[in-house]
Amino acid sequence: MLWVMSHITLLPSLGLHDQSPRINVADKERIASLAGGAAMVIYGLVRRSRMSPVLAVLGGLLIRRGFTGRCPAFRGMGLSTAQPKSDTGVPDGAGYRVEKAITIDRPVSRVFQYWRDLENLPHFMPHLKSVKVLSDRLSHWTVEGPAGPVEWDAEIINEHPDSLIAWQTLPGADVQSAGTVRFEPIDGDHRTHVSVVLKFNPPAGALGGVVARILGESPAQQLEEDLGRFKILLEAETIPESMSVV
Repeated sequence: MLWVMSHITLLPSLGLHDQSPRINVADKERIASLAGGAAMVIYGLVRRSRMSPVLAVLGGLLIRRGFTGRCPAFRGMGLSTAQPKSDTGVPDGAGYRVEKAITIDRPVSRVFQYWRDLENLPHFMPHLKSVKVLSDRLSHWTVEGPAGPVEWDAEIINEHPDSLIAWQTLPGADVQSAGTVRFEPIDGDHRTHVSVVLKFNPPAGALGGVVARILGESPAQQLEEDLGRFKILLEAETIPESMSVV
């Protein structure tokens, strides 16, 4: 890993910002590929299992992808992330879809209002560094990634008070994502059923998802843990007044 990080400084001289048509991987994806590839190689060497050769090959492919900026899989599908993104949300058929649900022993209005204040989200989603509300519909998100902060702007595209919040990323986002949270009162509105559907494209594309699964960073498990923290936070009534929603 130290070897890769020490060589990242050489990337400009290796053509990181080359706009050649042959380059079809964005700069941040190239850095993520280098870091992820090195992690896979090191992981395989440390574990010394039957998977070690496979991890070494996959890690080598990621490192090559990072240095060259060329992804054969992208070329075969006619894709390129080297150009500025112009799409909102996640294109049909792309990325990953995660669904999780939980029941919280609090009225639906309480649960909805706390989530609707998006700046509260990092309190139970530790992978979020910050969410800054820019307007009633727009917000700026920052996540700590393997090669530094990853940021994007998002827009709420659908909202029904005490019932639904839907959002998607705006053009130019480092991570294309979209999601919907539904809130359903149950047991006479003494409890709330919260269901989340999340779609996203990680910075390193499909290969990034493979790396995440191998290293144990499951998006589904992460979302499940986030919802568990959300439930504990609300049910324990440990929300400071400064975090409460009017």
